[in-house]
Amino acid sequence: MMYGLKESRFRRRHVQSLDPGGIAAYLQEELAQMSEQEGVYKGWLDHPVEPSHLKCWIDGQLADTWGPHAAARVWNIINEGFDGEVEQARNLKPHQLPITNTNEVPGACAPVRNLFHVSQALSWIAGTRNTISERLEYVKAIPQLMEPLTEGG
Repeated sequence: MMYGLKESRFRRRHVQSLDPGGIAAYLQEELAQMSEQEGVYKGWLDHPVEPSHLKCWIDGQLADTWGPHAAARVWNIINEGFDGEVEQARNLKPHQLPITNTNEVPGACAPVRNLFHVSQALSWIAGTRNTISERLEYVKAIPQLMEPLTEGG
């Protein structure tokens, strides 16, 4: 699974010779952020959640941001532990869309018990995007997607 909280310069393309001082400074900066990220993850681990409380978030913000099919897949992962193919259906909310289970998600905890488990389902979906840039875009969106859950649960 992947993580990320802030804009990282890791993606920046290198076109000049490597400067060891620049590499050391970059690593120091990234390592300094690790304690902040660790605190966020610990907070998510300590934040219990009932899957039934996630329906509005799945059908609202997540579906609006990543689309109803990705939202349906997240719902299936957090409840069943499986990713799958979303079947075509009309007039259904994302959490109601039928899914054919295709892949057991490694490490999925279903049904979810805390927000960290939810974040890992999001991370799984981000990792299935078709291009590296799309994957990074999805990973960077995870903390923002999680905000309403940390505020309202």
